[in-house]
Amino acid sequence: MNEYISSFTTGFGSVIRRALALSLPGAETIAVYDGLVHYRYDGDPAAARRTL
Repeated sequence: MNEYISSFTTGFGSVIRRALALSLPGAETIAVYDGLVHYRYDGDPAAARRTL
């Protein structure tokens, strides 16, 4: 699986896991930090770039 790191607006850490799962089915969240999510995704890399 490819690993990605994406940023998001701080304060949304509590919802990012759910949003990632809905946006990229099959994605596995490794860690969520304030404003940063580290995840694995085996799907199309272009989909990961469009999503987060």
